[in-house]
Amino acid sequence: MNRWDDSVQKAADLAKSKEARVTELEAILGSSSKSEEETIESEFEGLFRQKIEAEVQYLALSKTAQNLGSATVDQLTLLEEQKTLASEQAKMVHMLGDAEAKAVALKPQNQEVGKLL
Repeated sequence: MNRWDDSVQKAADLAKSKEARVTELEAILGSSSKSEEETIESEFEGLFRQKIEAEVQYLALSKTAQNLGSATVDQLTLLEEQKTLASEQAKMVHMLGDAEAKAVALKPQNQEVGKLL
């Protein structure tokens, strides 16, 4: 319970210090000259513009990363299909080799049958 009280007290102290800072800034703004206000507004606008630019860059990078992820999945799928095709082609070449070997082995028998007819 003591830690809870400490946390509440810290939060209250932080709120008081923030309130004091707001009051101080309001006093500065109230006593500042027109040029100081313009400078502060200009700085604020610059920071706001930078924030918007950063958000736009984030969105662009997020979309690019998402597109790259999709492209990677597509490439992996294509690679798997190519592996399957290569395996099937290897089987066909092997079967063709077996068929050629059988044809060579049966050629003398075919010649003998041709002689008998």
